[in-house]
Amino acid sequence: DVLLEPENACRFLDKMTDLSIESIRRAKKNGADGAIIYDDLGMQHALFFSPDNFREIFKPFYKKLADELHRNDMDFFVHSCGKVTELIPDFIEAGVDVFQFDQPELHGSEFLAKEYGDKAAFYCPVDIQKIMPTGDKKIIQDGAKSMVDAFKKYGGSLIVKDYGPWGDINVKDEWAQWACDAVVANTKM
Repeated sequence: DVLLEPENACRFLDKMTDLSIESIRRAKKNGADGAIIYDDLGMQHALFFSPDNFREIFKPFYKKLADELHRNDMDFFVHSCGKVTELIPDFIEAGVDVFQFDQPELHGSEFLAKEYGDKAAFYCPVDIQKIMPTGDKKIIQDGAKSMVDAFKKYGGSLIVKDYGPWGDINVKDEWAQWACDAVVANTKM
């Protein structure tokens, strides 16, 4: 649709923007401090579309949402699965405050912290594809430590999250606890 019928994609996004802005206003009236949008924009190795298509079609949508959220003194969280590294500067320019990546190691925690840790916050679990499913205690603990250390080193903002439906990706609760314990142990000053 983005390539063959960009005008239809833009019309759809305009309607979604109007609905989203109304939702933001209602959320603020009910005490919300922020909002998250779940858009999976990439695969494991690349984007679903070119960065130019994103900039032309999607970025204005994100900008309108960010502007509305900020007018309402709210933070803008964006979730995306896949390798969206090329889009991070565009998201930040559009006004995204927090990135929720379940696979931070697709980009590299050190890279995210060094390049963008002073421009946005990152709300991430220990990587749910490369690290957690290994079931290897040392790999999980080292992965958690490495992620925390990267953000401590560069002064970036890391909000470590629990993935939640660990069973959906065949990660045992015990493994998730190893990650949690390693994060806590490595965040103490």
